Amino acid sequence: MIEKKDFDVGEVTGTKMLNKKPLNMKLVALKSATPGQKLALAITVDNGTKTKINCLQIILLNSQRKEVETQAVFPIGFPLAQTSWTGNVSYQIPSAAPKETHYICVEAMTKEKDNLRLQHPIMVQDQSRGWSDNPTQIFEAPLADAIKRDKSDVPRIVTAAIGQLLKLGIADCEGLFRVPGSAERIASVRAEVDAGRFYELDTLDAHTVAGLLKLYIRSLPEPPLTFALYETWISAGEIPDAEFRITKFKDALSKIPECNRALAGYFLKFLSHVASYADRNKMSAENLAIIFAPVLIRRKDREVVADVPKMSRAMKMLIIDANELFPDVRLGN
Repeated sequence: MIEKKDFDVGEVTGTKMLNKKPLNMKLVALKSATPGQKLALAITVDNGTKTKINCLQIILLNSQRKEVETQAVFPIGFPLAQTSWTGNVSYQIPSAAPKETHYICVEAMTKEKDNLRLQHPIMVQDQSRGWSDNPTQIFEAPLADAIKRDKSDVPRIVTAAIGQLLKLGIADCEGLFRVPGSAERIASVRAEVDAGRFYELDTLDAHTVAGLLKLYIRSLPEPPLTFALYETWISAGEIPDAEFRITKFKDALSKIPECNRALAGYFLKFLSHVASYADRNKMSAENLAIIFAPVLIRRKDREVVADVPKMSRAMKMLIIDANELFPDVRLGN
């Protein structure tokens, strides 16, 4: 049985009555963070009213509860009325945030400004309290450090998640990686992993396991394909001739660290396997590329909007060519 007291995770819930109908919301988030840290805010909105929730507003308050910054978020599925939504919203703690208790607020916004706000306390700690001072932390740790801590070639959370997805079956799991799983369970298992404790994936549904896997890949400080070779992947992805393109991809792969190559091979081979059932699960190489291109292929300094189609094209080709690029990779635990 998973109990929240075992994790560095807090939960806040709230209810507001609108025209005698309930609007419920829940927020699950870490209790502590470091300046500049990216957080996954696990949010559930259950709107039983006809009033539309147009967006979510993320507000950071300092220890005196004075507003530091505000961000509007428009998740897929919004505006929301007479239905529910669950998902992760990314929020980055300002790099200049002082060491003190802050408050992350999530507000469901309506046109009538009859809003529901949740307030979650979070302790901003010194930067030194990040992954480097936690000897068991895997999420957000550099890949080379993660595999040393895991004593494995590929982080065990990756092989365990993929093994579980293969066990559950991916052929008929429509919308894998696109449909959100349980944000609360994802946050809980992440906390278990980073605490170095035993974690169980058998009780999770496929979308939750996929969400956990996606969160790990996104949490890496540097993408598996590296910042340095960004332009190389983009240009290789534009090559129409498959044999020439694969040669360029293999040349680029030989230039990244061995641990990056191992993770990239395992993950891309799995995405190729998922795409092979696209007629049933609706997750083609193109659809998967849209999701993972910004995760595996990205610049270090900035994101150029004009590059997005090229990033997706390169990612799509890597998924299509994965069996040729990694012939010796075998999936499973």
